[in-house]
Amino acid sequence: MNRKKGQAALEFLTTYGWAFLVILVMISALAYFGVLDPSRFVSDRCIMGSPLTCDANQFILRADNASFSARNGLSDGVVFMNFTYSTSINQNVQCTNFNASDIGNWTINPNSQRTFTCAFESADKEHLENAGGKERVQFIITHRNVQDTAEQFVKTLEGEIYSSVEN
Repeated sequence: MNRKKGQAALEFLTTYGWAFLVILVMISALAYFGVLDPSRFVSDRCIMGSPLTCDANQFILRADNASFSARNGLSDGVVFMNFTYSTSINQNVQCTNFNASDIGNWTINPNSQRTFTCAFESADKEHLENAGGKERVQFIITHRNVQDTAEQFVKTLEGEIYSSVEN
């Protein structure tokens, strides 16, 4: 009689073991084919710190550059001093199209907007071309107000673009 109980318990565990194994295989297949990828459900976004705001739907992430439209919310103009970016490959890299001697072109007047483009280095271009999904590019921008000329008034602003990479 004990033998029958042991056999029933073993058959019970075996049946549920196979069912559990089938569920694991199905979940693994769904994850492998990207059905369970949570980044599909996260919306594209552009975030800038104060005093600049990133205008909604006016940002593009490409394999070779990132472009965004920034609005100055201050009553004074803002002059960009330095513009670096970070990806999952490189950290704090100077935007290649930023020219420090051309400061006048990097100014946003009060209550106006301006589109900026940051060109990426070749390693980042290659990574973003092969990404095949959404990527995050973070920016660190140092700036000052137009009337402030002293080095002590330079401020740091952080922002990011999280978006699908366009070709």
